Amino acid sequence: MLQVSYIKNNLSRVVSNLNKRNIDFSKQLQEITKLDDLRKKIQLEYDSILNESNTIAKEMANSEGKYYISHHPVWGFLPPIGLGSVACTS
Repeated sequence: MLQVSYIKNNLSRVVSNLNKRNIDFSKQLQEITKLDDLRKKIQLEYDSILNESNTIAKEMANSEGKYYISHHPVWGFLPPIGLGSVACTS
């Protein structure tokens, strides 16, 4: 099985070798490389969001109860009494 990195680095070689077997997968291989680029872009976005989430969680943990649930659709307004670092800043 071919690795995506190998296909990306040797696309013309892979296409050429498959053509020797009378198989034309050039369009599919190009699609694979495009999808891999998209996967990497999405992974970077995910990592950025996760990093931001972790930063907020650390701030909440270090806030000594400053964060609290301000509004909840069922419970309504809740004061910050005894909630520690549970937060909803909306």
